[in-house]
Amino acid sequence: MQRSCHAESRVSRGEMAEAGREVMLELLDRADVFAQAFRPGVMDRLGIGPEVVRDRNPRIVYFSLSGWGSSGPYADRP
Repeated sequence: MQRSCHAESRVSRGEMAEAGREVMLELLDRADVFAQAFRPGVMDRLGIGPEVVRDRNPRIVYFSLSGWGSSGPYADRP
């Protein structure tokens, strides 16, 4: 079995309880990049929006992906 040269850590939506949030923040303390593809505003509601993450890890590159954009008529589509 071939192993990757980097480790991936993923936390599913169902695990985002307070304990999951703390685990995610601890992972983000050591991360270089954080990519998320939730609808606009979801990460803020979960308590791990860009400001929170940047306060804990100023070096991190935080980016959001959206198939419909963050504004406009389709922004709220799942």
